Amino acid sequence: MIPWQHPWKLQAKASLFIILIVGGAILVTELLHQYYVAELAKDVIHSKSLVLLRQIGARFQSEKQFHNGTLREKYLNDLMSRNPDLIFLRVYAKGANPGEPPRLLTQAGATENESSEIPLLVIHTFQFEEPQGRFHNQPGDDRLKLATPLAIQGQTIGVIYAEYWTGQLTTITRFFLTWSLIISVIMGFGIVLALNFFLYRHVIRPLGRLKAGLADVEKGQWATLVPIGKTDEIGDLARQFNSMAQQIQEVMRENASLNQELGQARDVLQTRVEEATSELRQRNEELAAVNERLSIAQRDILRQQRLAVLGQLVATIAHKIGTPLTAIFGHLQLLQEDPHLSPEVLERVRTMLKQTDRLTHSIQDLLTFTRTPTISVEQVSLPQLIDQSLLLFRPLLQEHGIQGHTHFAPDLWSVQGDAFHLQEAVNNIIDNAIDAMPDGGQLTMQARNAEDTAETGPEVILDIH
Repeated sequence: MIPWQHPWKLQAKASLFIILIVGGAILVTELLHQYYVAELAKDVIHSKSLVLLRQIGARFQSEKQFHNGTLREKYLNDLMSRNPDLIFLRVYAKGANPGEPPRLLTQAGATENESSEIPLLVIHTFQFEEPQGRFHNQPGDDRLKLATPLAIQGQTIGVIYAEYWTGQLTTITRFFLTWSLIISVIMGFGIVLALNFFLYRHVIRPLGRLKAGLADVEKGQWATLVPIGKTDEIGDLARQFNSMAQQIQEVMRENASLNQELGQARDVLQTRVEEATSELRQRNEELAAVNERLSIAQRDILRQQRLAVLGQLVATIAHKIGTPLTAIFGHLQLLQEDPHLSPEVLERVRTMLKQTDRLTHSIQDLLTFTRTPTISVEQVSLPQLIDQSLLLFRPLLQEHGIQGHTHFAPDLWSVQGDAFHLQEAVNNIIDNAIDAMPDGGQLTMQARNAEDTAETGPEVILDIH
């Protein structure tokens, strides 16, 4: 959880803290004061009222006087005339039989708007035989309700019930408490101002000087000193700050001297490192050149060894294959001269002669592998070369259900190249096509002339699909 921080300054925080403390103290004191005054006033009123009621009770010397209605009314009216705060008075007697409620005997005062029900205080007074009282505080209707037992010869024969108006005393009490609150607020405000002035003069202003000094030191002004005007803790803090600033200044001078010496040592070391690096770079280049020459020599030796082994192997294979191949080639030549051969068979014999000659060339290439191969560049007819390849692969194409088709432009140019290698390329393409169509299909080979440009010259485009 991130702690809440308000951007107030120290003086504002201290002022708020002082206001809260002083305000809280004033509030608590005033509440206690109001409670004490109110309770004291209630006690005074309650005591005086009980004294008055007991004075009435003291006038009844016998039970006969108590049951004299004229005498009761006289006593009540006399008490009402001498106490303007009395609202009304009532005298209750016990019920005629046990368990019956008290009976109202006499009443005096403004009872027109009052309830005729027996107050609960009267019942409690008969029950406990002790005075009962309760304040009734409502806006515009502040009164004290009292009930005191009337005893003759130690026996309670009745209860005197009275209600007093306490509005005037309540108004005076409230006025007194209001002015007391105002005076407390003024005193609290003065205390807050005095504490704030003391705090500003003895804490905030010296701390502000220290803060300004710290800001100057942070900017690099190491010679900054704070004036010392007090001998208290703030003054000690200022002296320690000045001592710290002087020590920092000395350390910075020492650091500057050390940095200068380190700079010089770094320059010398850098020069030596550059010299050593240059020498090491030169040695590395020489070593790389030697490694390169060694690598080339090793490759040449390995190549010569491989070529020597391969030459022996190829010579053996060529010798084993060359003799029967020469015999086959001779018999095919003799067969070609037979006048009884049909044109189709003669064409097949010629194809076999060419392929035998091609095989002979392949053997020759193997024999000359160690030498640069010889390429014979000549004018080659692309349609004738493709037809020969299709004729060679016709049995295979028929076996796989593949139909071969050719389409050549009438004015198709001849191409420059090695006929043997071109034949090899076309044969490889047809062989790959047979592998790609195991379920049969069509193999179409088309050739057309491309545009003759100055950059590429005349070209022939061969499409196979």
